Amino acid sequence: GVDFDQGCRPAPVSGLCNAYFECWYFDVSAGSCEQFVYGGCGGNANNYKSQRECEVACLRTS
Repeated sequence: GVDFDQGCRPAPVSGLCNAYFECWYFDVSAGSCEQFVYGGCGGNANNYKSQRECEVACLRTS
């Protein structure tokens, strides 16, 4: 089965700031990494700088 990091589970959070960073999060229901806009502060652990970084963290198989 798929075994992923706890940071991969929460829904993405843009945060309270108004910057514009195109980041990636793991969509548990889709089973894939998707892009979202991050405001630069706050948020949660489900926030990766690239699709590759997200996939490495969240698409490990056991």
